[in-house]
Amino acid sequence: MSFFSSLPSLFDSPSINWKGIFTTGVLLYHFADSYINYRQFKALNKKSPPAALKAQVDQDTFIKSQNYARDRLKLSFFKTVYQAAKQLLYVEYDLFPKIWNLSEIILKNIAPFLPKSFVGTILQAVIFENIQFSLNTVMSLPLDLYANFIIEAKHGFNKYTLKSFLIDQLKIIVFSSIIHSIVAAGISKVIDYFGLQFVFYSSVFLLLFLIFLYTVIPVVIIPWIYKMTSLENGELRNELEALTAKVKFPSSNLFVIDGSSKSSHSNAFFSGLPWSKQIVLYDTLIESASTDEIVAVLAHEIGHWKLNHILQLLIGDFVQSVVNFYLFLFFLNNKSFYNQFGFGNVRAAWVAFTIYNLLIQPVELLNNLALNQLTRRNEYLADEYAKELGYSDALARALIILDKENLTSTDPDWLYSCYKLSHPSLTERLSAIGYVSEKKIT
Repeated sequence: MSFFSSLPSLFDSPSINWKGIFTTGVLLYHFADSYINYRQFKALNKKSPPAALKAQVDQDTFIKSQNYARDRLKLSFFKTVYQAAKQLLYVEYDLFPKIWNLSEIILKNIAPFLPKSFVGTILQAVIFENIQFSLNTVMSLPLDLYANFIIEAKHGFNKYTLKSFLIDQLKIIVFSSIIHSIVAAGISKVIDYFGLQFVFYSSVFLLLFLIFLYTVIPVVIIPWIYKMTSLENGELRNELEALTAKVKFPSSNLFVIDGSSKSSHSNAFFSGLPWSKQIVLYDTLIESASTDEIVAVLAHEIGHWKLNHILQLLIGDFVQSVVNFYLFLFFLNNKSFYNQFGFGNVRAAWVAFTIYNLLIQPVELLNNLALNQLTRRNEYLADEYAKELGYSDALARALIILDKENLTSTDPDWLYSCYKLSHPSLTERLSAIGYVSEKKIT
């Protein structure tokens, strides 16, 4: 037996207090998260925009953005306490094994109506995951309602009615439940089939499923939630098509979604297969920005494609999955781990994986920080790509408009920015592309 293959057995000892390690990890993770949020909360006490933006961001807009960010952070503090308490209570009262037992009861009740090949621990894992997901969704609903109908409404963003909100939530729940089910079944099946050789194959499965989602979401999910129409003929379409032709971007169509029916926030993105991309613009972006500014935003997004940033993130996710699944080897057949969390002789890979992912949350802090740095670096490179195409000033104006329209915090704390924000601040991005304004952008 090699040294590495024998390592997991070293951690299978009754002397290791796994519940204590779990509690420490949960508290450490949420304390670190709260500390980072606290730093940002202090930064939001600033009374005026940074000197570099005073010509562009008026005092009233700056105060509004500070107040908006402050309200969202207050809710984030509460969510952190809520999540920590929930996770600790799950372990304190052995809710994981109780949910597993409930899933077994449900499986026995539905088994007579299913083919025999369907009945087993894999289907039980799917039931277990959906019970957990349903509980989390119900418990989170009040916070989601507060976020949309109190905070977003207070700052002029929410366009939902209660009915439309609940309908969209139901759609998201259905889609999310399908995703959770596929992942739970897939990982369970891979582990069941490959045994201790599952690490690589589970990572490949997640990678392929992620690529599959990239193709399904724009074709199925977005039109299911938003009204999606083809961009009408005119100057904007002509300019966007000219850009895609110039850089040989494989665009199959240009769409507009009715983001304004749900929120006042603006955005633009593309998605789809490598050889067939769909460009999607929010109607709020079209209303707030000029043609050259929208084209500049698309030039930035195309920069991500041209520079293979999506591929980089996929590779990063794959490497992270390999490391994650390798560490999981230490827990898959760990008797002391199962016993301390109340499972006795039960051996359920998906349950162990669920608890394991909560256990390693402090490690995820470092993983997220590393991936976020890659994402932020790529934003600078995509900006530079748009600049090289001649859209420097138009992109800068678009960034200013988007930040003002979305009430984005313009001067965040550096640690909060590094860890929480996937995009550099407006000041940083304008400085990087060398933008000097000649007049105030409105």
